[in-house]
Amino acid sequence: SLSLTPYTQPMLVLGSENKNHGVIFDKFALMEHVMQFKKDPVSGDALELSDLIELKMDRAEEGGGGGSFGWQCPVLCKKFTDYSKVVAIMNKKERVAHVLSYEALLELNYKANNMENLITGEPFSKKDVVWLQDPNNQKLCQ
Repeated sequence: SLSLTPYTQPMLVLGSENKNHGVIFDKFALMEHVMQFKKDPVSGDALELSDLIELKMDRAEEGGGGGSFGWQCPVLCKKFTDYSKVVAIMNKKERVAHVLSYEALLELNYKANNMENLITGEPFSKKDVVWLQDPNNQKLCQ
């Protein structure tokens, strides 16, 4: 994270070489960086505020009442961990992406031959899927 703190309002920057991969940042830290430098904080490529994509993510409240939280798949209600495969389905027109587990996408979309976003019901194609985390893909983990 640019601010070295966990993100509370996640935003996505698509990879410069591969648009099917993205990096998550906190909205305010990223916007401040882009307004000041007009560059992608990872690749150094030119970046404008209009290139940023809002991520719709589901919070998983932590027990204990301390107000801490994590993130979870809104379809399976499984908390994301360092070992989760996480994807987002883009709506390019609205510059928003809905985050879910790859397990939900695989089982309820691909295997069921159902190409409707499980969260919004809108149709999508495989080109609209962006990988956010895959612990088995070393290139994505760098």
